[in-house]
Formats: sequence, structure tokens, C-alpha cells
Amino acid sequence: RFDLEMVVTRRRRNFRRLSEALDGVVRVIGAPLAPGVCPLFVPIRVDDKPAMLRALARRGIDAIDFWGIGDAAAGAAEYPDAARLRREVLELPCHQSLDDDAIDFVARVVRETVAHA
Repeated sequence: RFDLEMVVTRRRRNFRRLSEALDGVVRVIGAPLAPGVCPLFVPIRVDDKPAMLRALARRGIDAIDFWGIGDAAAGAAEYPDAARLRREVLELPCHQSLDDDAIDFVARVVRETVAHA
């Protein structure tokens, strides 16, 4: 029921557009995309993930708390890199239903939020 080629093309385009718009503002993980990758979201690292998630939600952006809860057996002392990623990484939408205006809006809100942090 879906045009899979269109899905891949749009997601890659949206990922690239959002990543480029955020360059120098936040650290985008996984950019540039390897050939053939079909991204579900744009992962970024931020200093205050809860505050960023709240700010984005207030503006109608459905960002996701990526990997916010880890395995209790994998403590922060033993796995500090994993703990840091759980604290800092969130997902920004880049799915195929978003057009250029929506991607630009997400980028603008992220830039504004970081500037006011």
C-alpha cells in the first residue's frame, strides 16, 4: 500500500534537510547517512533533554525520548557512555509525511530553544 521508494527518498531528504539546518546548533548523530539507510528519525544530542522535549511539545513537535530508560543491570558506573547517551539523545521526526515547511519548522524551533537555553 505504500510507495516504498518514495518513503525512502522522502525520509532521506528530510533527514538531510533537518541535519543541515541544525549544523552547528546541536550535534546530529549519524549524518551523513550511509547509502541505502532509511531513517525513522533524526537523533540529536542535547544538554537538557527533558527541557528540550517539553519545549518541542509546547510547539506541537512530537519528539521522542530515545532510549531514556536502560537495563537496570547496566549501571551508569559500569557503562558511562550508555548513561550519557540516555541523558542526551532525543529523536526528531523526519518521516515521509513531513513536507519542507514542517522540517523547517522543526529546525527553527530547535534552534530557538537552544538559543534560549
